[in-house]
Amino acid sequence: GSLDFAGNPSKHILQQLQRHRSQRLYFEYLGFFSPEAAAAVLSEATNKKRAELRGLRQVLMVAEKPSIAEALANALSSSGGGGSRVRKVRGVSRGIPVFEFAARHMCADGLERKCAIRVTSTIGHIFGLKFETDKDGKGDEGDEPQKKKRRMQPKDYFGAPVVKEVEATSDKLRVVEHLRAAAAGCEELCLWLDCDREGENIAHEVMAVTRGVFPDVERQIRRARFSSLALAELRAAAK
Repeated sequence: GSLDFAGNPSKHILQQLQRHRSQRLYFEYLGFFSPEAAAAVLSEATNKKRAELRGLRQVLMVAEKPSIAEALANALSSSGGGGSRVRKVRGVSRGIPVFEFAARHMCADGLERKCAIRVTSTIGHIFGLKFETDKDGKGDEGDEPQKKKRRMQPKDYFGAPVVKEVEATSDKLRVVEHLRAAAAGCEELCLWLDCDREGENIAHEVMAVTRGVFPDVERQIRRARFSSLALAELRAAAK
């Protein structure tokens, strides 16, 4: 039948549109209504989600990339025990989403309880190492000092000092700021990085970035062990 755009958006239609991978139709449908009517619908959904998560223990989960974070959120939110629908929100980084939901979770203190879970990710390594360069180069009189790369023999690199700095991609996407903002207010960190040497390195990078929020490794941080994104394995690793 014909659609009535004079009143309020249909919750049934909105629920159907939210199931699509793209949210374009969802917002195009809201665009047919007055700003007040559309805002009321969006505000109602946000307030309901906030009320549901308020008062629960806050848990941050960090994966190695956004696609794994999304798979993890979908797996754990539908694992039963009072789980709620996943809400995708924007974090500090424009390239890394945050997924929020409520579900029962085995906490770092050994107790299982319903928690407000926040899942996000890195984009691979956060930090990288580079060889120190000679910063004492001099330009023409009146010019700013110029950085000069000292000529080194191959054998010199074995003992040359290195410095740690944020990787170019992570710096561009503000990964450090994103993780610290996502960690704010959380009581526990669960590391879902790949179970290999690279994943272990990234896990320690995440711990270093969020140490101000999670200083107690024994009581606040857990490490998930998994080798695939199969639902059963993700849910077992969460235990």
